[in-house]
Amino acid sequence: MKKLLIFCQLFFYINFCLASDRMHEFVMRLASEQIDFVSDDLHDVARVQKVLSMMYELDQEVRQIFIQDRHNCDLQNLMISMDHFHTQMMKAILVIHGWPKISKFGQFADHQAWLLLQHADHDLPFQEQCLYLLQKFN
Repeated sequence: MKKLLIFCQLFFYINFCLASDRMHEFVMRLASEQIDFVSDDLHDVARVQKVLSMMYELDQEVRQIFIQDRHNCDLQNLMISMDHFHTQMMKAILVIHGWPKISKFGQFADHQAWLLLQHADHDLPFQEQCLYLLQKFN
């Protein structure tokens, strides 16, 4: 019984450390995005594809961890900050290019932009604007 208790304590400690390390990693990646993306030239299609890909990857990784730890307020606050920043980046991209069309940006960028748009619930007018753009293409 004592060995089981020690094992459980070790297991929870390791998971806590991993979660803490992941949280630190996410915070650092978001900070890096905020520094790098602000100075990016969003007129370059290849750069926009890379920006969308990086935002998408971070978005999905944070949400996967959040699914496992829904009561983590720090992670939830990070996710909210990330969504707000990604929405601002999407707005900047749309000002320059309009919706990132498959014909210009590729299927992955279109999908990534769509997913990031879905996480912009804090900005319904922006979501409506994007819906209008998407309906215009069909």
